[in-house]
Amino acid sequence: MNAYSRRTEGRDILEEMVRIDSLDGDIEIDAGVVAKGLKIDVASLQAGMRNGSITSLCEQGIEKDEGQFRLTFFSNNCQYRLVVDEKGTVIQSSVINFGDRANSKLSHMTAR
Repeated sequence: MNAYSRRTEGRDILEEMVRIDSLDGDIEIDAGVVAKGLKIDVASLQAGMRNGSITSLCEQGIEKDEGQFRLTFFSNNCQYRLVVDEKGTVIQSSVINFGDRANSKLSHMTAR
């Protein structure tokens, strides 16, 4: 068993939405999946990514998590995270809603 717990509800839909390009390592995820995870519409997601109020972080697993990627999307009051394997299969997904407490520190993190 992997270090991450397997989520089954809605997994088939998510699996089809994460694509990893084996040639250059690019990861693509459908904007609708991210918007749903952040509980906003696609237009708000796109606007937020353009103006910097929605950011993302991609981390590549090492040691026991090698071959996995953790994709995290931050908005002012929500964090949506997916863990996928090298084929794009979703291993885990989670949402943290900070409610009225703005999560400004996390919402301004960016991947380098």
